[in-house]
Amino acid sequence: MADLRSTVGTIRACRRGCFTRQLWQARSLAALASTYMFHLLSSFNLPSGTSEAAFRRRLLAFHELLLARDLIVHTGALCQRVHHPIMDTDEEHGQQYSFLMDFRDRSQCDAAVTALYTDGAELADCHQRLWEQVEDAVFSCWETL
Repeated sequence: MADLRSTVGTIRACRRGCFTRQLWQARSLAALASTYMFHLLSSFNLPSGTSEAAFRRRLLAFHELLLARDLIVHTGALCQRVHHPIMDTDEEHGQQYSFLMDFRDRSQCDAAVTALYTDGAELADCHQRLWEQVEDAVFSCWETL
């Protein structure tokens, strides 16, 4: 909440030109703070010969199929790990890439998993093509408190 108050304070001090953007940010922070969501964090390595651009294209195709079936809310950007000397304390996992998928709730996530096995070949094939490009995959689920 202190971050939100700080953002609102910045809005008051800002010229009209940036008011709209910062007001939107403040409203977004407040909305996100009160919105329950279910998240899937996927961490993995790309084998040599697999480009980030090719993986991004397949991730976008998979996301669009899920979105068209109302089985996902958002898929985050492909991220590459930064080995920060202080902030990165995970020495157990060596995955260099990750992305986050956001679902309205656990039921939507479960429906997406079910659809992978029952909703025909298009979704399952797209999912298979995506994960054929990775190695050392680790998945973890999280929920907003």
